[in-house]
Amino acid sequence: MGALDDIRKMKAELDATIKKEGRAALKAEFKAFFDANPTIKGIRWTQYTPHFNDGEPCTFSVGEFRYRFADTAQTEGDSEDGFLDSYSNKISDDKKLGELLHVFEGAVNDNDVLLSVFGDHVQVTATRKGFDVEEHDHD
Repeated sequence: MGALDDIRKMKAELDATIKKEGRAALKAEFKAFFDANPTIKGIRWTQYTPHFNDGEPCTFSVGEFRYRFADTAQTEGDSEDGFLDSYSNKISDDKKLGELLHVFEGAVNDNDVLLSVFGDHVQVTATRKGFDVEEHDHD
């Protein structure tokens, strides 16, 4: 089974490289975004594979990005965690801000990369300091 062991080793090495390099690339993208948008203090999202999907295949996906602004109270947002979704008045009423966030999300929201870097069944919070990854129970 030498050839299969070699393939497994190559895959493990590739996975580790993707995780390391992907995290560095995401960190650079988020840093540039935060530097250019100082009123945005954090971005949060969940990512997971559902356990059940009404008979359809259960596939990994990344949830909606939610944003924390400097003037957002801790109790604001749907989850009362200070993070606002794109439907909040602050974002939906400001077309320029909405477009800016849409473009940023398009640049960084890659299911394969985010899964490799942060894992499955997690909530990720990005700030200027980096990433905080917590287990997420989505049931």
